[in-house]
Amino acid sequence: MSANESNLSDPQYGYDLVVATTQKSMNVALKAYLDGLGGPLVVACYVYDNDNNLVPISYEQLKADAKGSDPFSVPGGSDPKTDQDLLNLAAANFAGGFRAKAGLPQMPPLKLPPVVTLGNGPTAPVTFNLLCSEFDIAGFNYGPRGSSKWINAAQPADDPWYFVSQVQLNNDVIDPHSPVPPAVQQKIQELIDSVGAGAFSIEKVFLDLSTAMLLSAPTIAGISSKDWPVWALLSSVFLDAYIGELRKTGHPVLGYSCTVDKPKPGTLPIRMLVHECCALVDSSGVPVVDPTKAQQDATTFNYLCTTSTTKPVAHAFRWNWLESTETGTWAGIQSVRRDVFIAYLQSVFNDLVAPISFTPAVSWSQPQSNGYVSLNIGIPAGGGAQFAAKPVNGKITGPTQILSLEFDKPATGSISPAGVGYWGDWFSYTLNYKLTGDVSALVQGDAPCVRLRLRATFYEEFRHTEAWIAPYHDLPGANYIDYLVEVLFQISVTDDGKLVVNNAKPSVTDSSTPWYFYKEGIYGLSKEYEQYILARVNPVHTQIKALVNGTFTDIAAKLQGILNNTQSWVFPGSETYAFGKVAFSDYLDFITHTTFIGAR
Repeated sequence: MSANESNLSDPQYGYDLVVATTQKSMNVALKAYLDGLGGPLVVACYVYDNDNNLVPISYEQLKADAKGSDPFSVPGGSDPKTDQDLLNLAAANFAGGFRAKAGLPQMPPLKLPPVVTLGNGPTAPVTFNLLCSEFDIAGFNYGPRGSSKWINAAQPADDPWYFVSQVQLNNDVIDPHSPVPPAVQQKIQELIDSVGAGAFSIEKVFLDLSTAMLLSAPTIAGISSKDWPVWALLSSVFLDAYIGELRKTGHPVLGYSCTVDKPKPGTLPIRMLVHECCALVDSSGVPVVDPTKAQQDATTFNYLCTTSTTKPVAHAFRWNWLESTETGTWAGIQSVRRDVFIAYLQSVFNDLVAPISFTPAVSWSQPQSNGYVSLNIGIPAGGGAQFAAKPVNGKITGPTQILSLEFDKPATGSISPAGVGYWGDWFSYTLNYKLTGDVSALVQGDAPCVRLRLRATFYEEFRHTEAWIAPYHDLPGANYIDYLVEVLFQISVTDDGKLVVNNAKPSVTDSSTPWYFYKEGIYGLSKEYEQYILARVNPVHTQIKALVNGTFTDIAAKLQGILNNTQSWVFPGSETYAFGKVAFSDYLDFITHTTFIGAR
């Protein structure tokens, strides 16, 4: 039930673009965020008041009251009855305290616990582990008959202490001029240049720290809130102290996204989006119960995007975007709905045939009444040849036709020359220009491909009669141009994570009927007769041949530009992601595996 099951055309979904990012890759970004905080130590200390209630006191005031003794400098297990620093602290009514610094514990990254654990659904809260690069506690644990024990402990290097909280995900539109990561800055500038400063919005998704709720405190060997009441108090204030420090640098951002109000033609204009978390599902499409760490890592945070102005509705997917065995290789998946992909191919290939969408015109004229006539042939472009989308139903099992073309433009003209000696003479020229073709999606090797087949035929026929009784077929009706062009565009990924469409060399099959003009009748005796006709039709032949046999470099470049444009709307983990593998799903969605550029 992996991404090859992607079927965004299912009426339950209908999203034009989905960007799914795994919990594992999001934690990579959040760990980098925590590692870069570099904030000060947060210190909380408590003393007993005259009524034996625990009350807070500043760290500096405590040391002043204790004649300079620092509780965090006294080794654990020191004797409260003989250690002068502890005697000073006891005289200052010190009960206990902690100091902590938000950040990553100094341990191998693979052994670190996750920063966030995603839930399941569009409104599911996130479990947020409050990791610390430094964390120690100190205080008196008073026992019966006036006894006491001194505690001073620091989190072990291989077993960090952390509180567990629950927070809501939230989103907010931000000022384009506010500080954002470089990749987002670049996209903002591109949007300003292309659609204008007032035609787009930038939104961030973040952990809303104001919604944080404490779920559990760390387990510390030899310490419990039952045995040491101070620990219960320290646990109750730790969350606010930690969150307060984080909020000084802003809420942790999970990603940014862009939407446009006024789309630019030729791009994928994301106009509305929503978010959801999706847990790993089993073969029946049901979320896995009690997932393993690897299965939990495959939970995805999904951006559900549409080109419509109607806000999409989040629905759980029946498939996994990545399986648990793939999270070590890929950060996520991007999927483009097949109808959107086909529509862009349709636009590109319609641009291709526009210059050869000829609408032929045939006319005759007789400038003077001397029997001479003039044949005029015109093939102006702009006839409006259009590829039509072919419906795709169910799973694909091989090459699948997605576009078809039928363009048929006949023209004919005739004249009877006026003048003495030409009675009963008659000339007729007929032509029929046809464009037929199709575009198919297929896989060659492991690479998705788009195949274009285009056939251009130019049918001509020339006849004349002399004195009503002598009909001649000077140019028998046939396709004097008959070209079949086939081009295979292969989509792959470059080393730097960009999609590339190869500049395919067209295969051209020439089935044109050889030109043969029969010189019959009295007119056939003239050497200029055939040359006169050829002089008018040769430019037509040359123009069609040049266009049909032309280069397809521009088509490959246009396809490549459109496919890469789908990448620039969502920035999970606040980074640009790179493409790593490309394929068609079983339902012809265009899917690409992704990695963060910083991780390449």
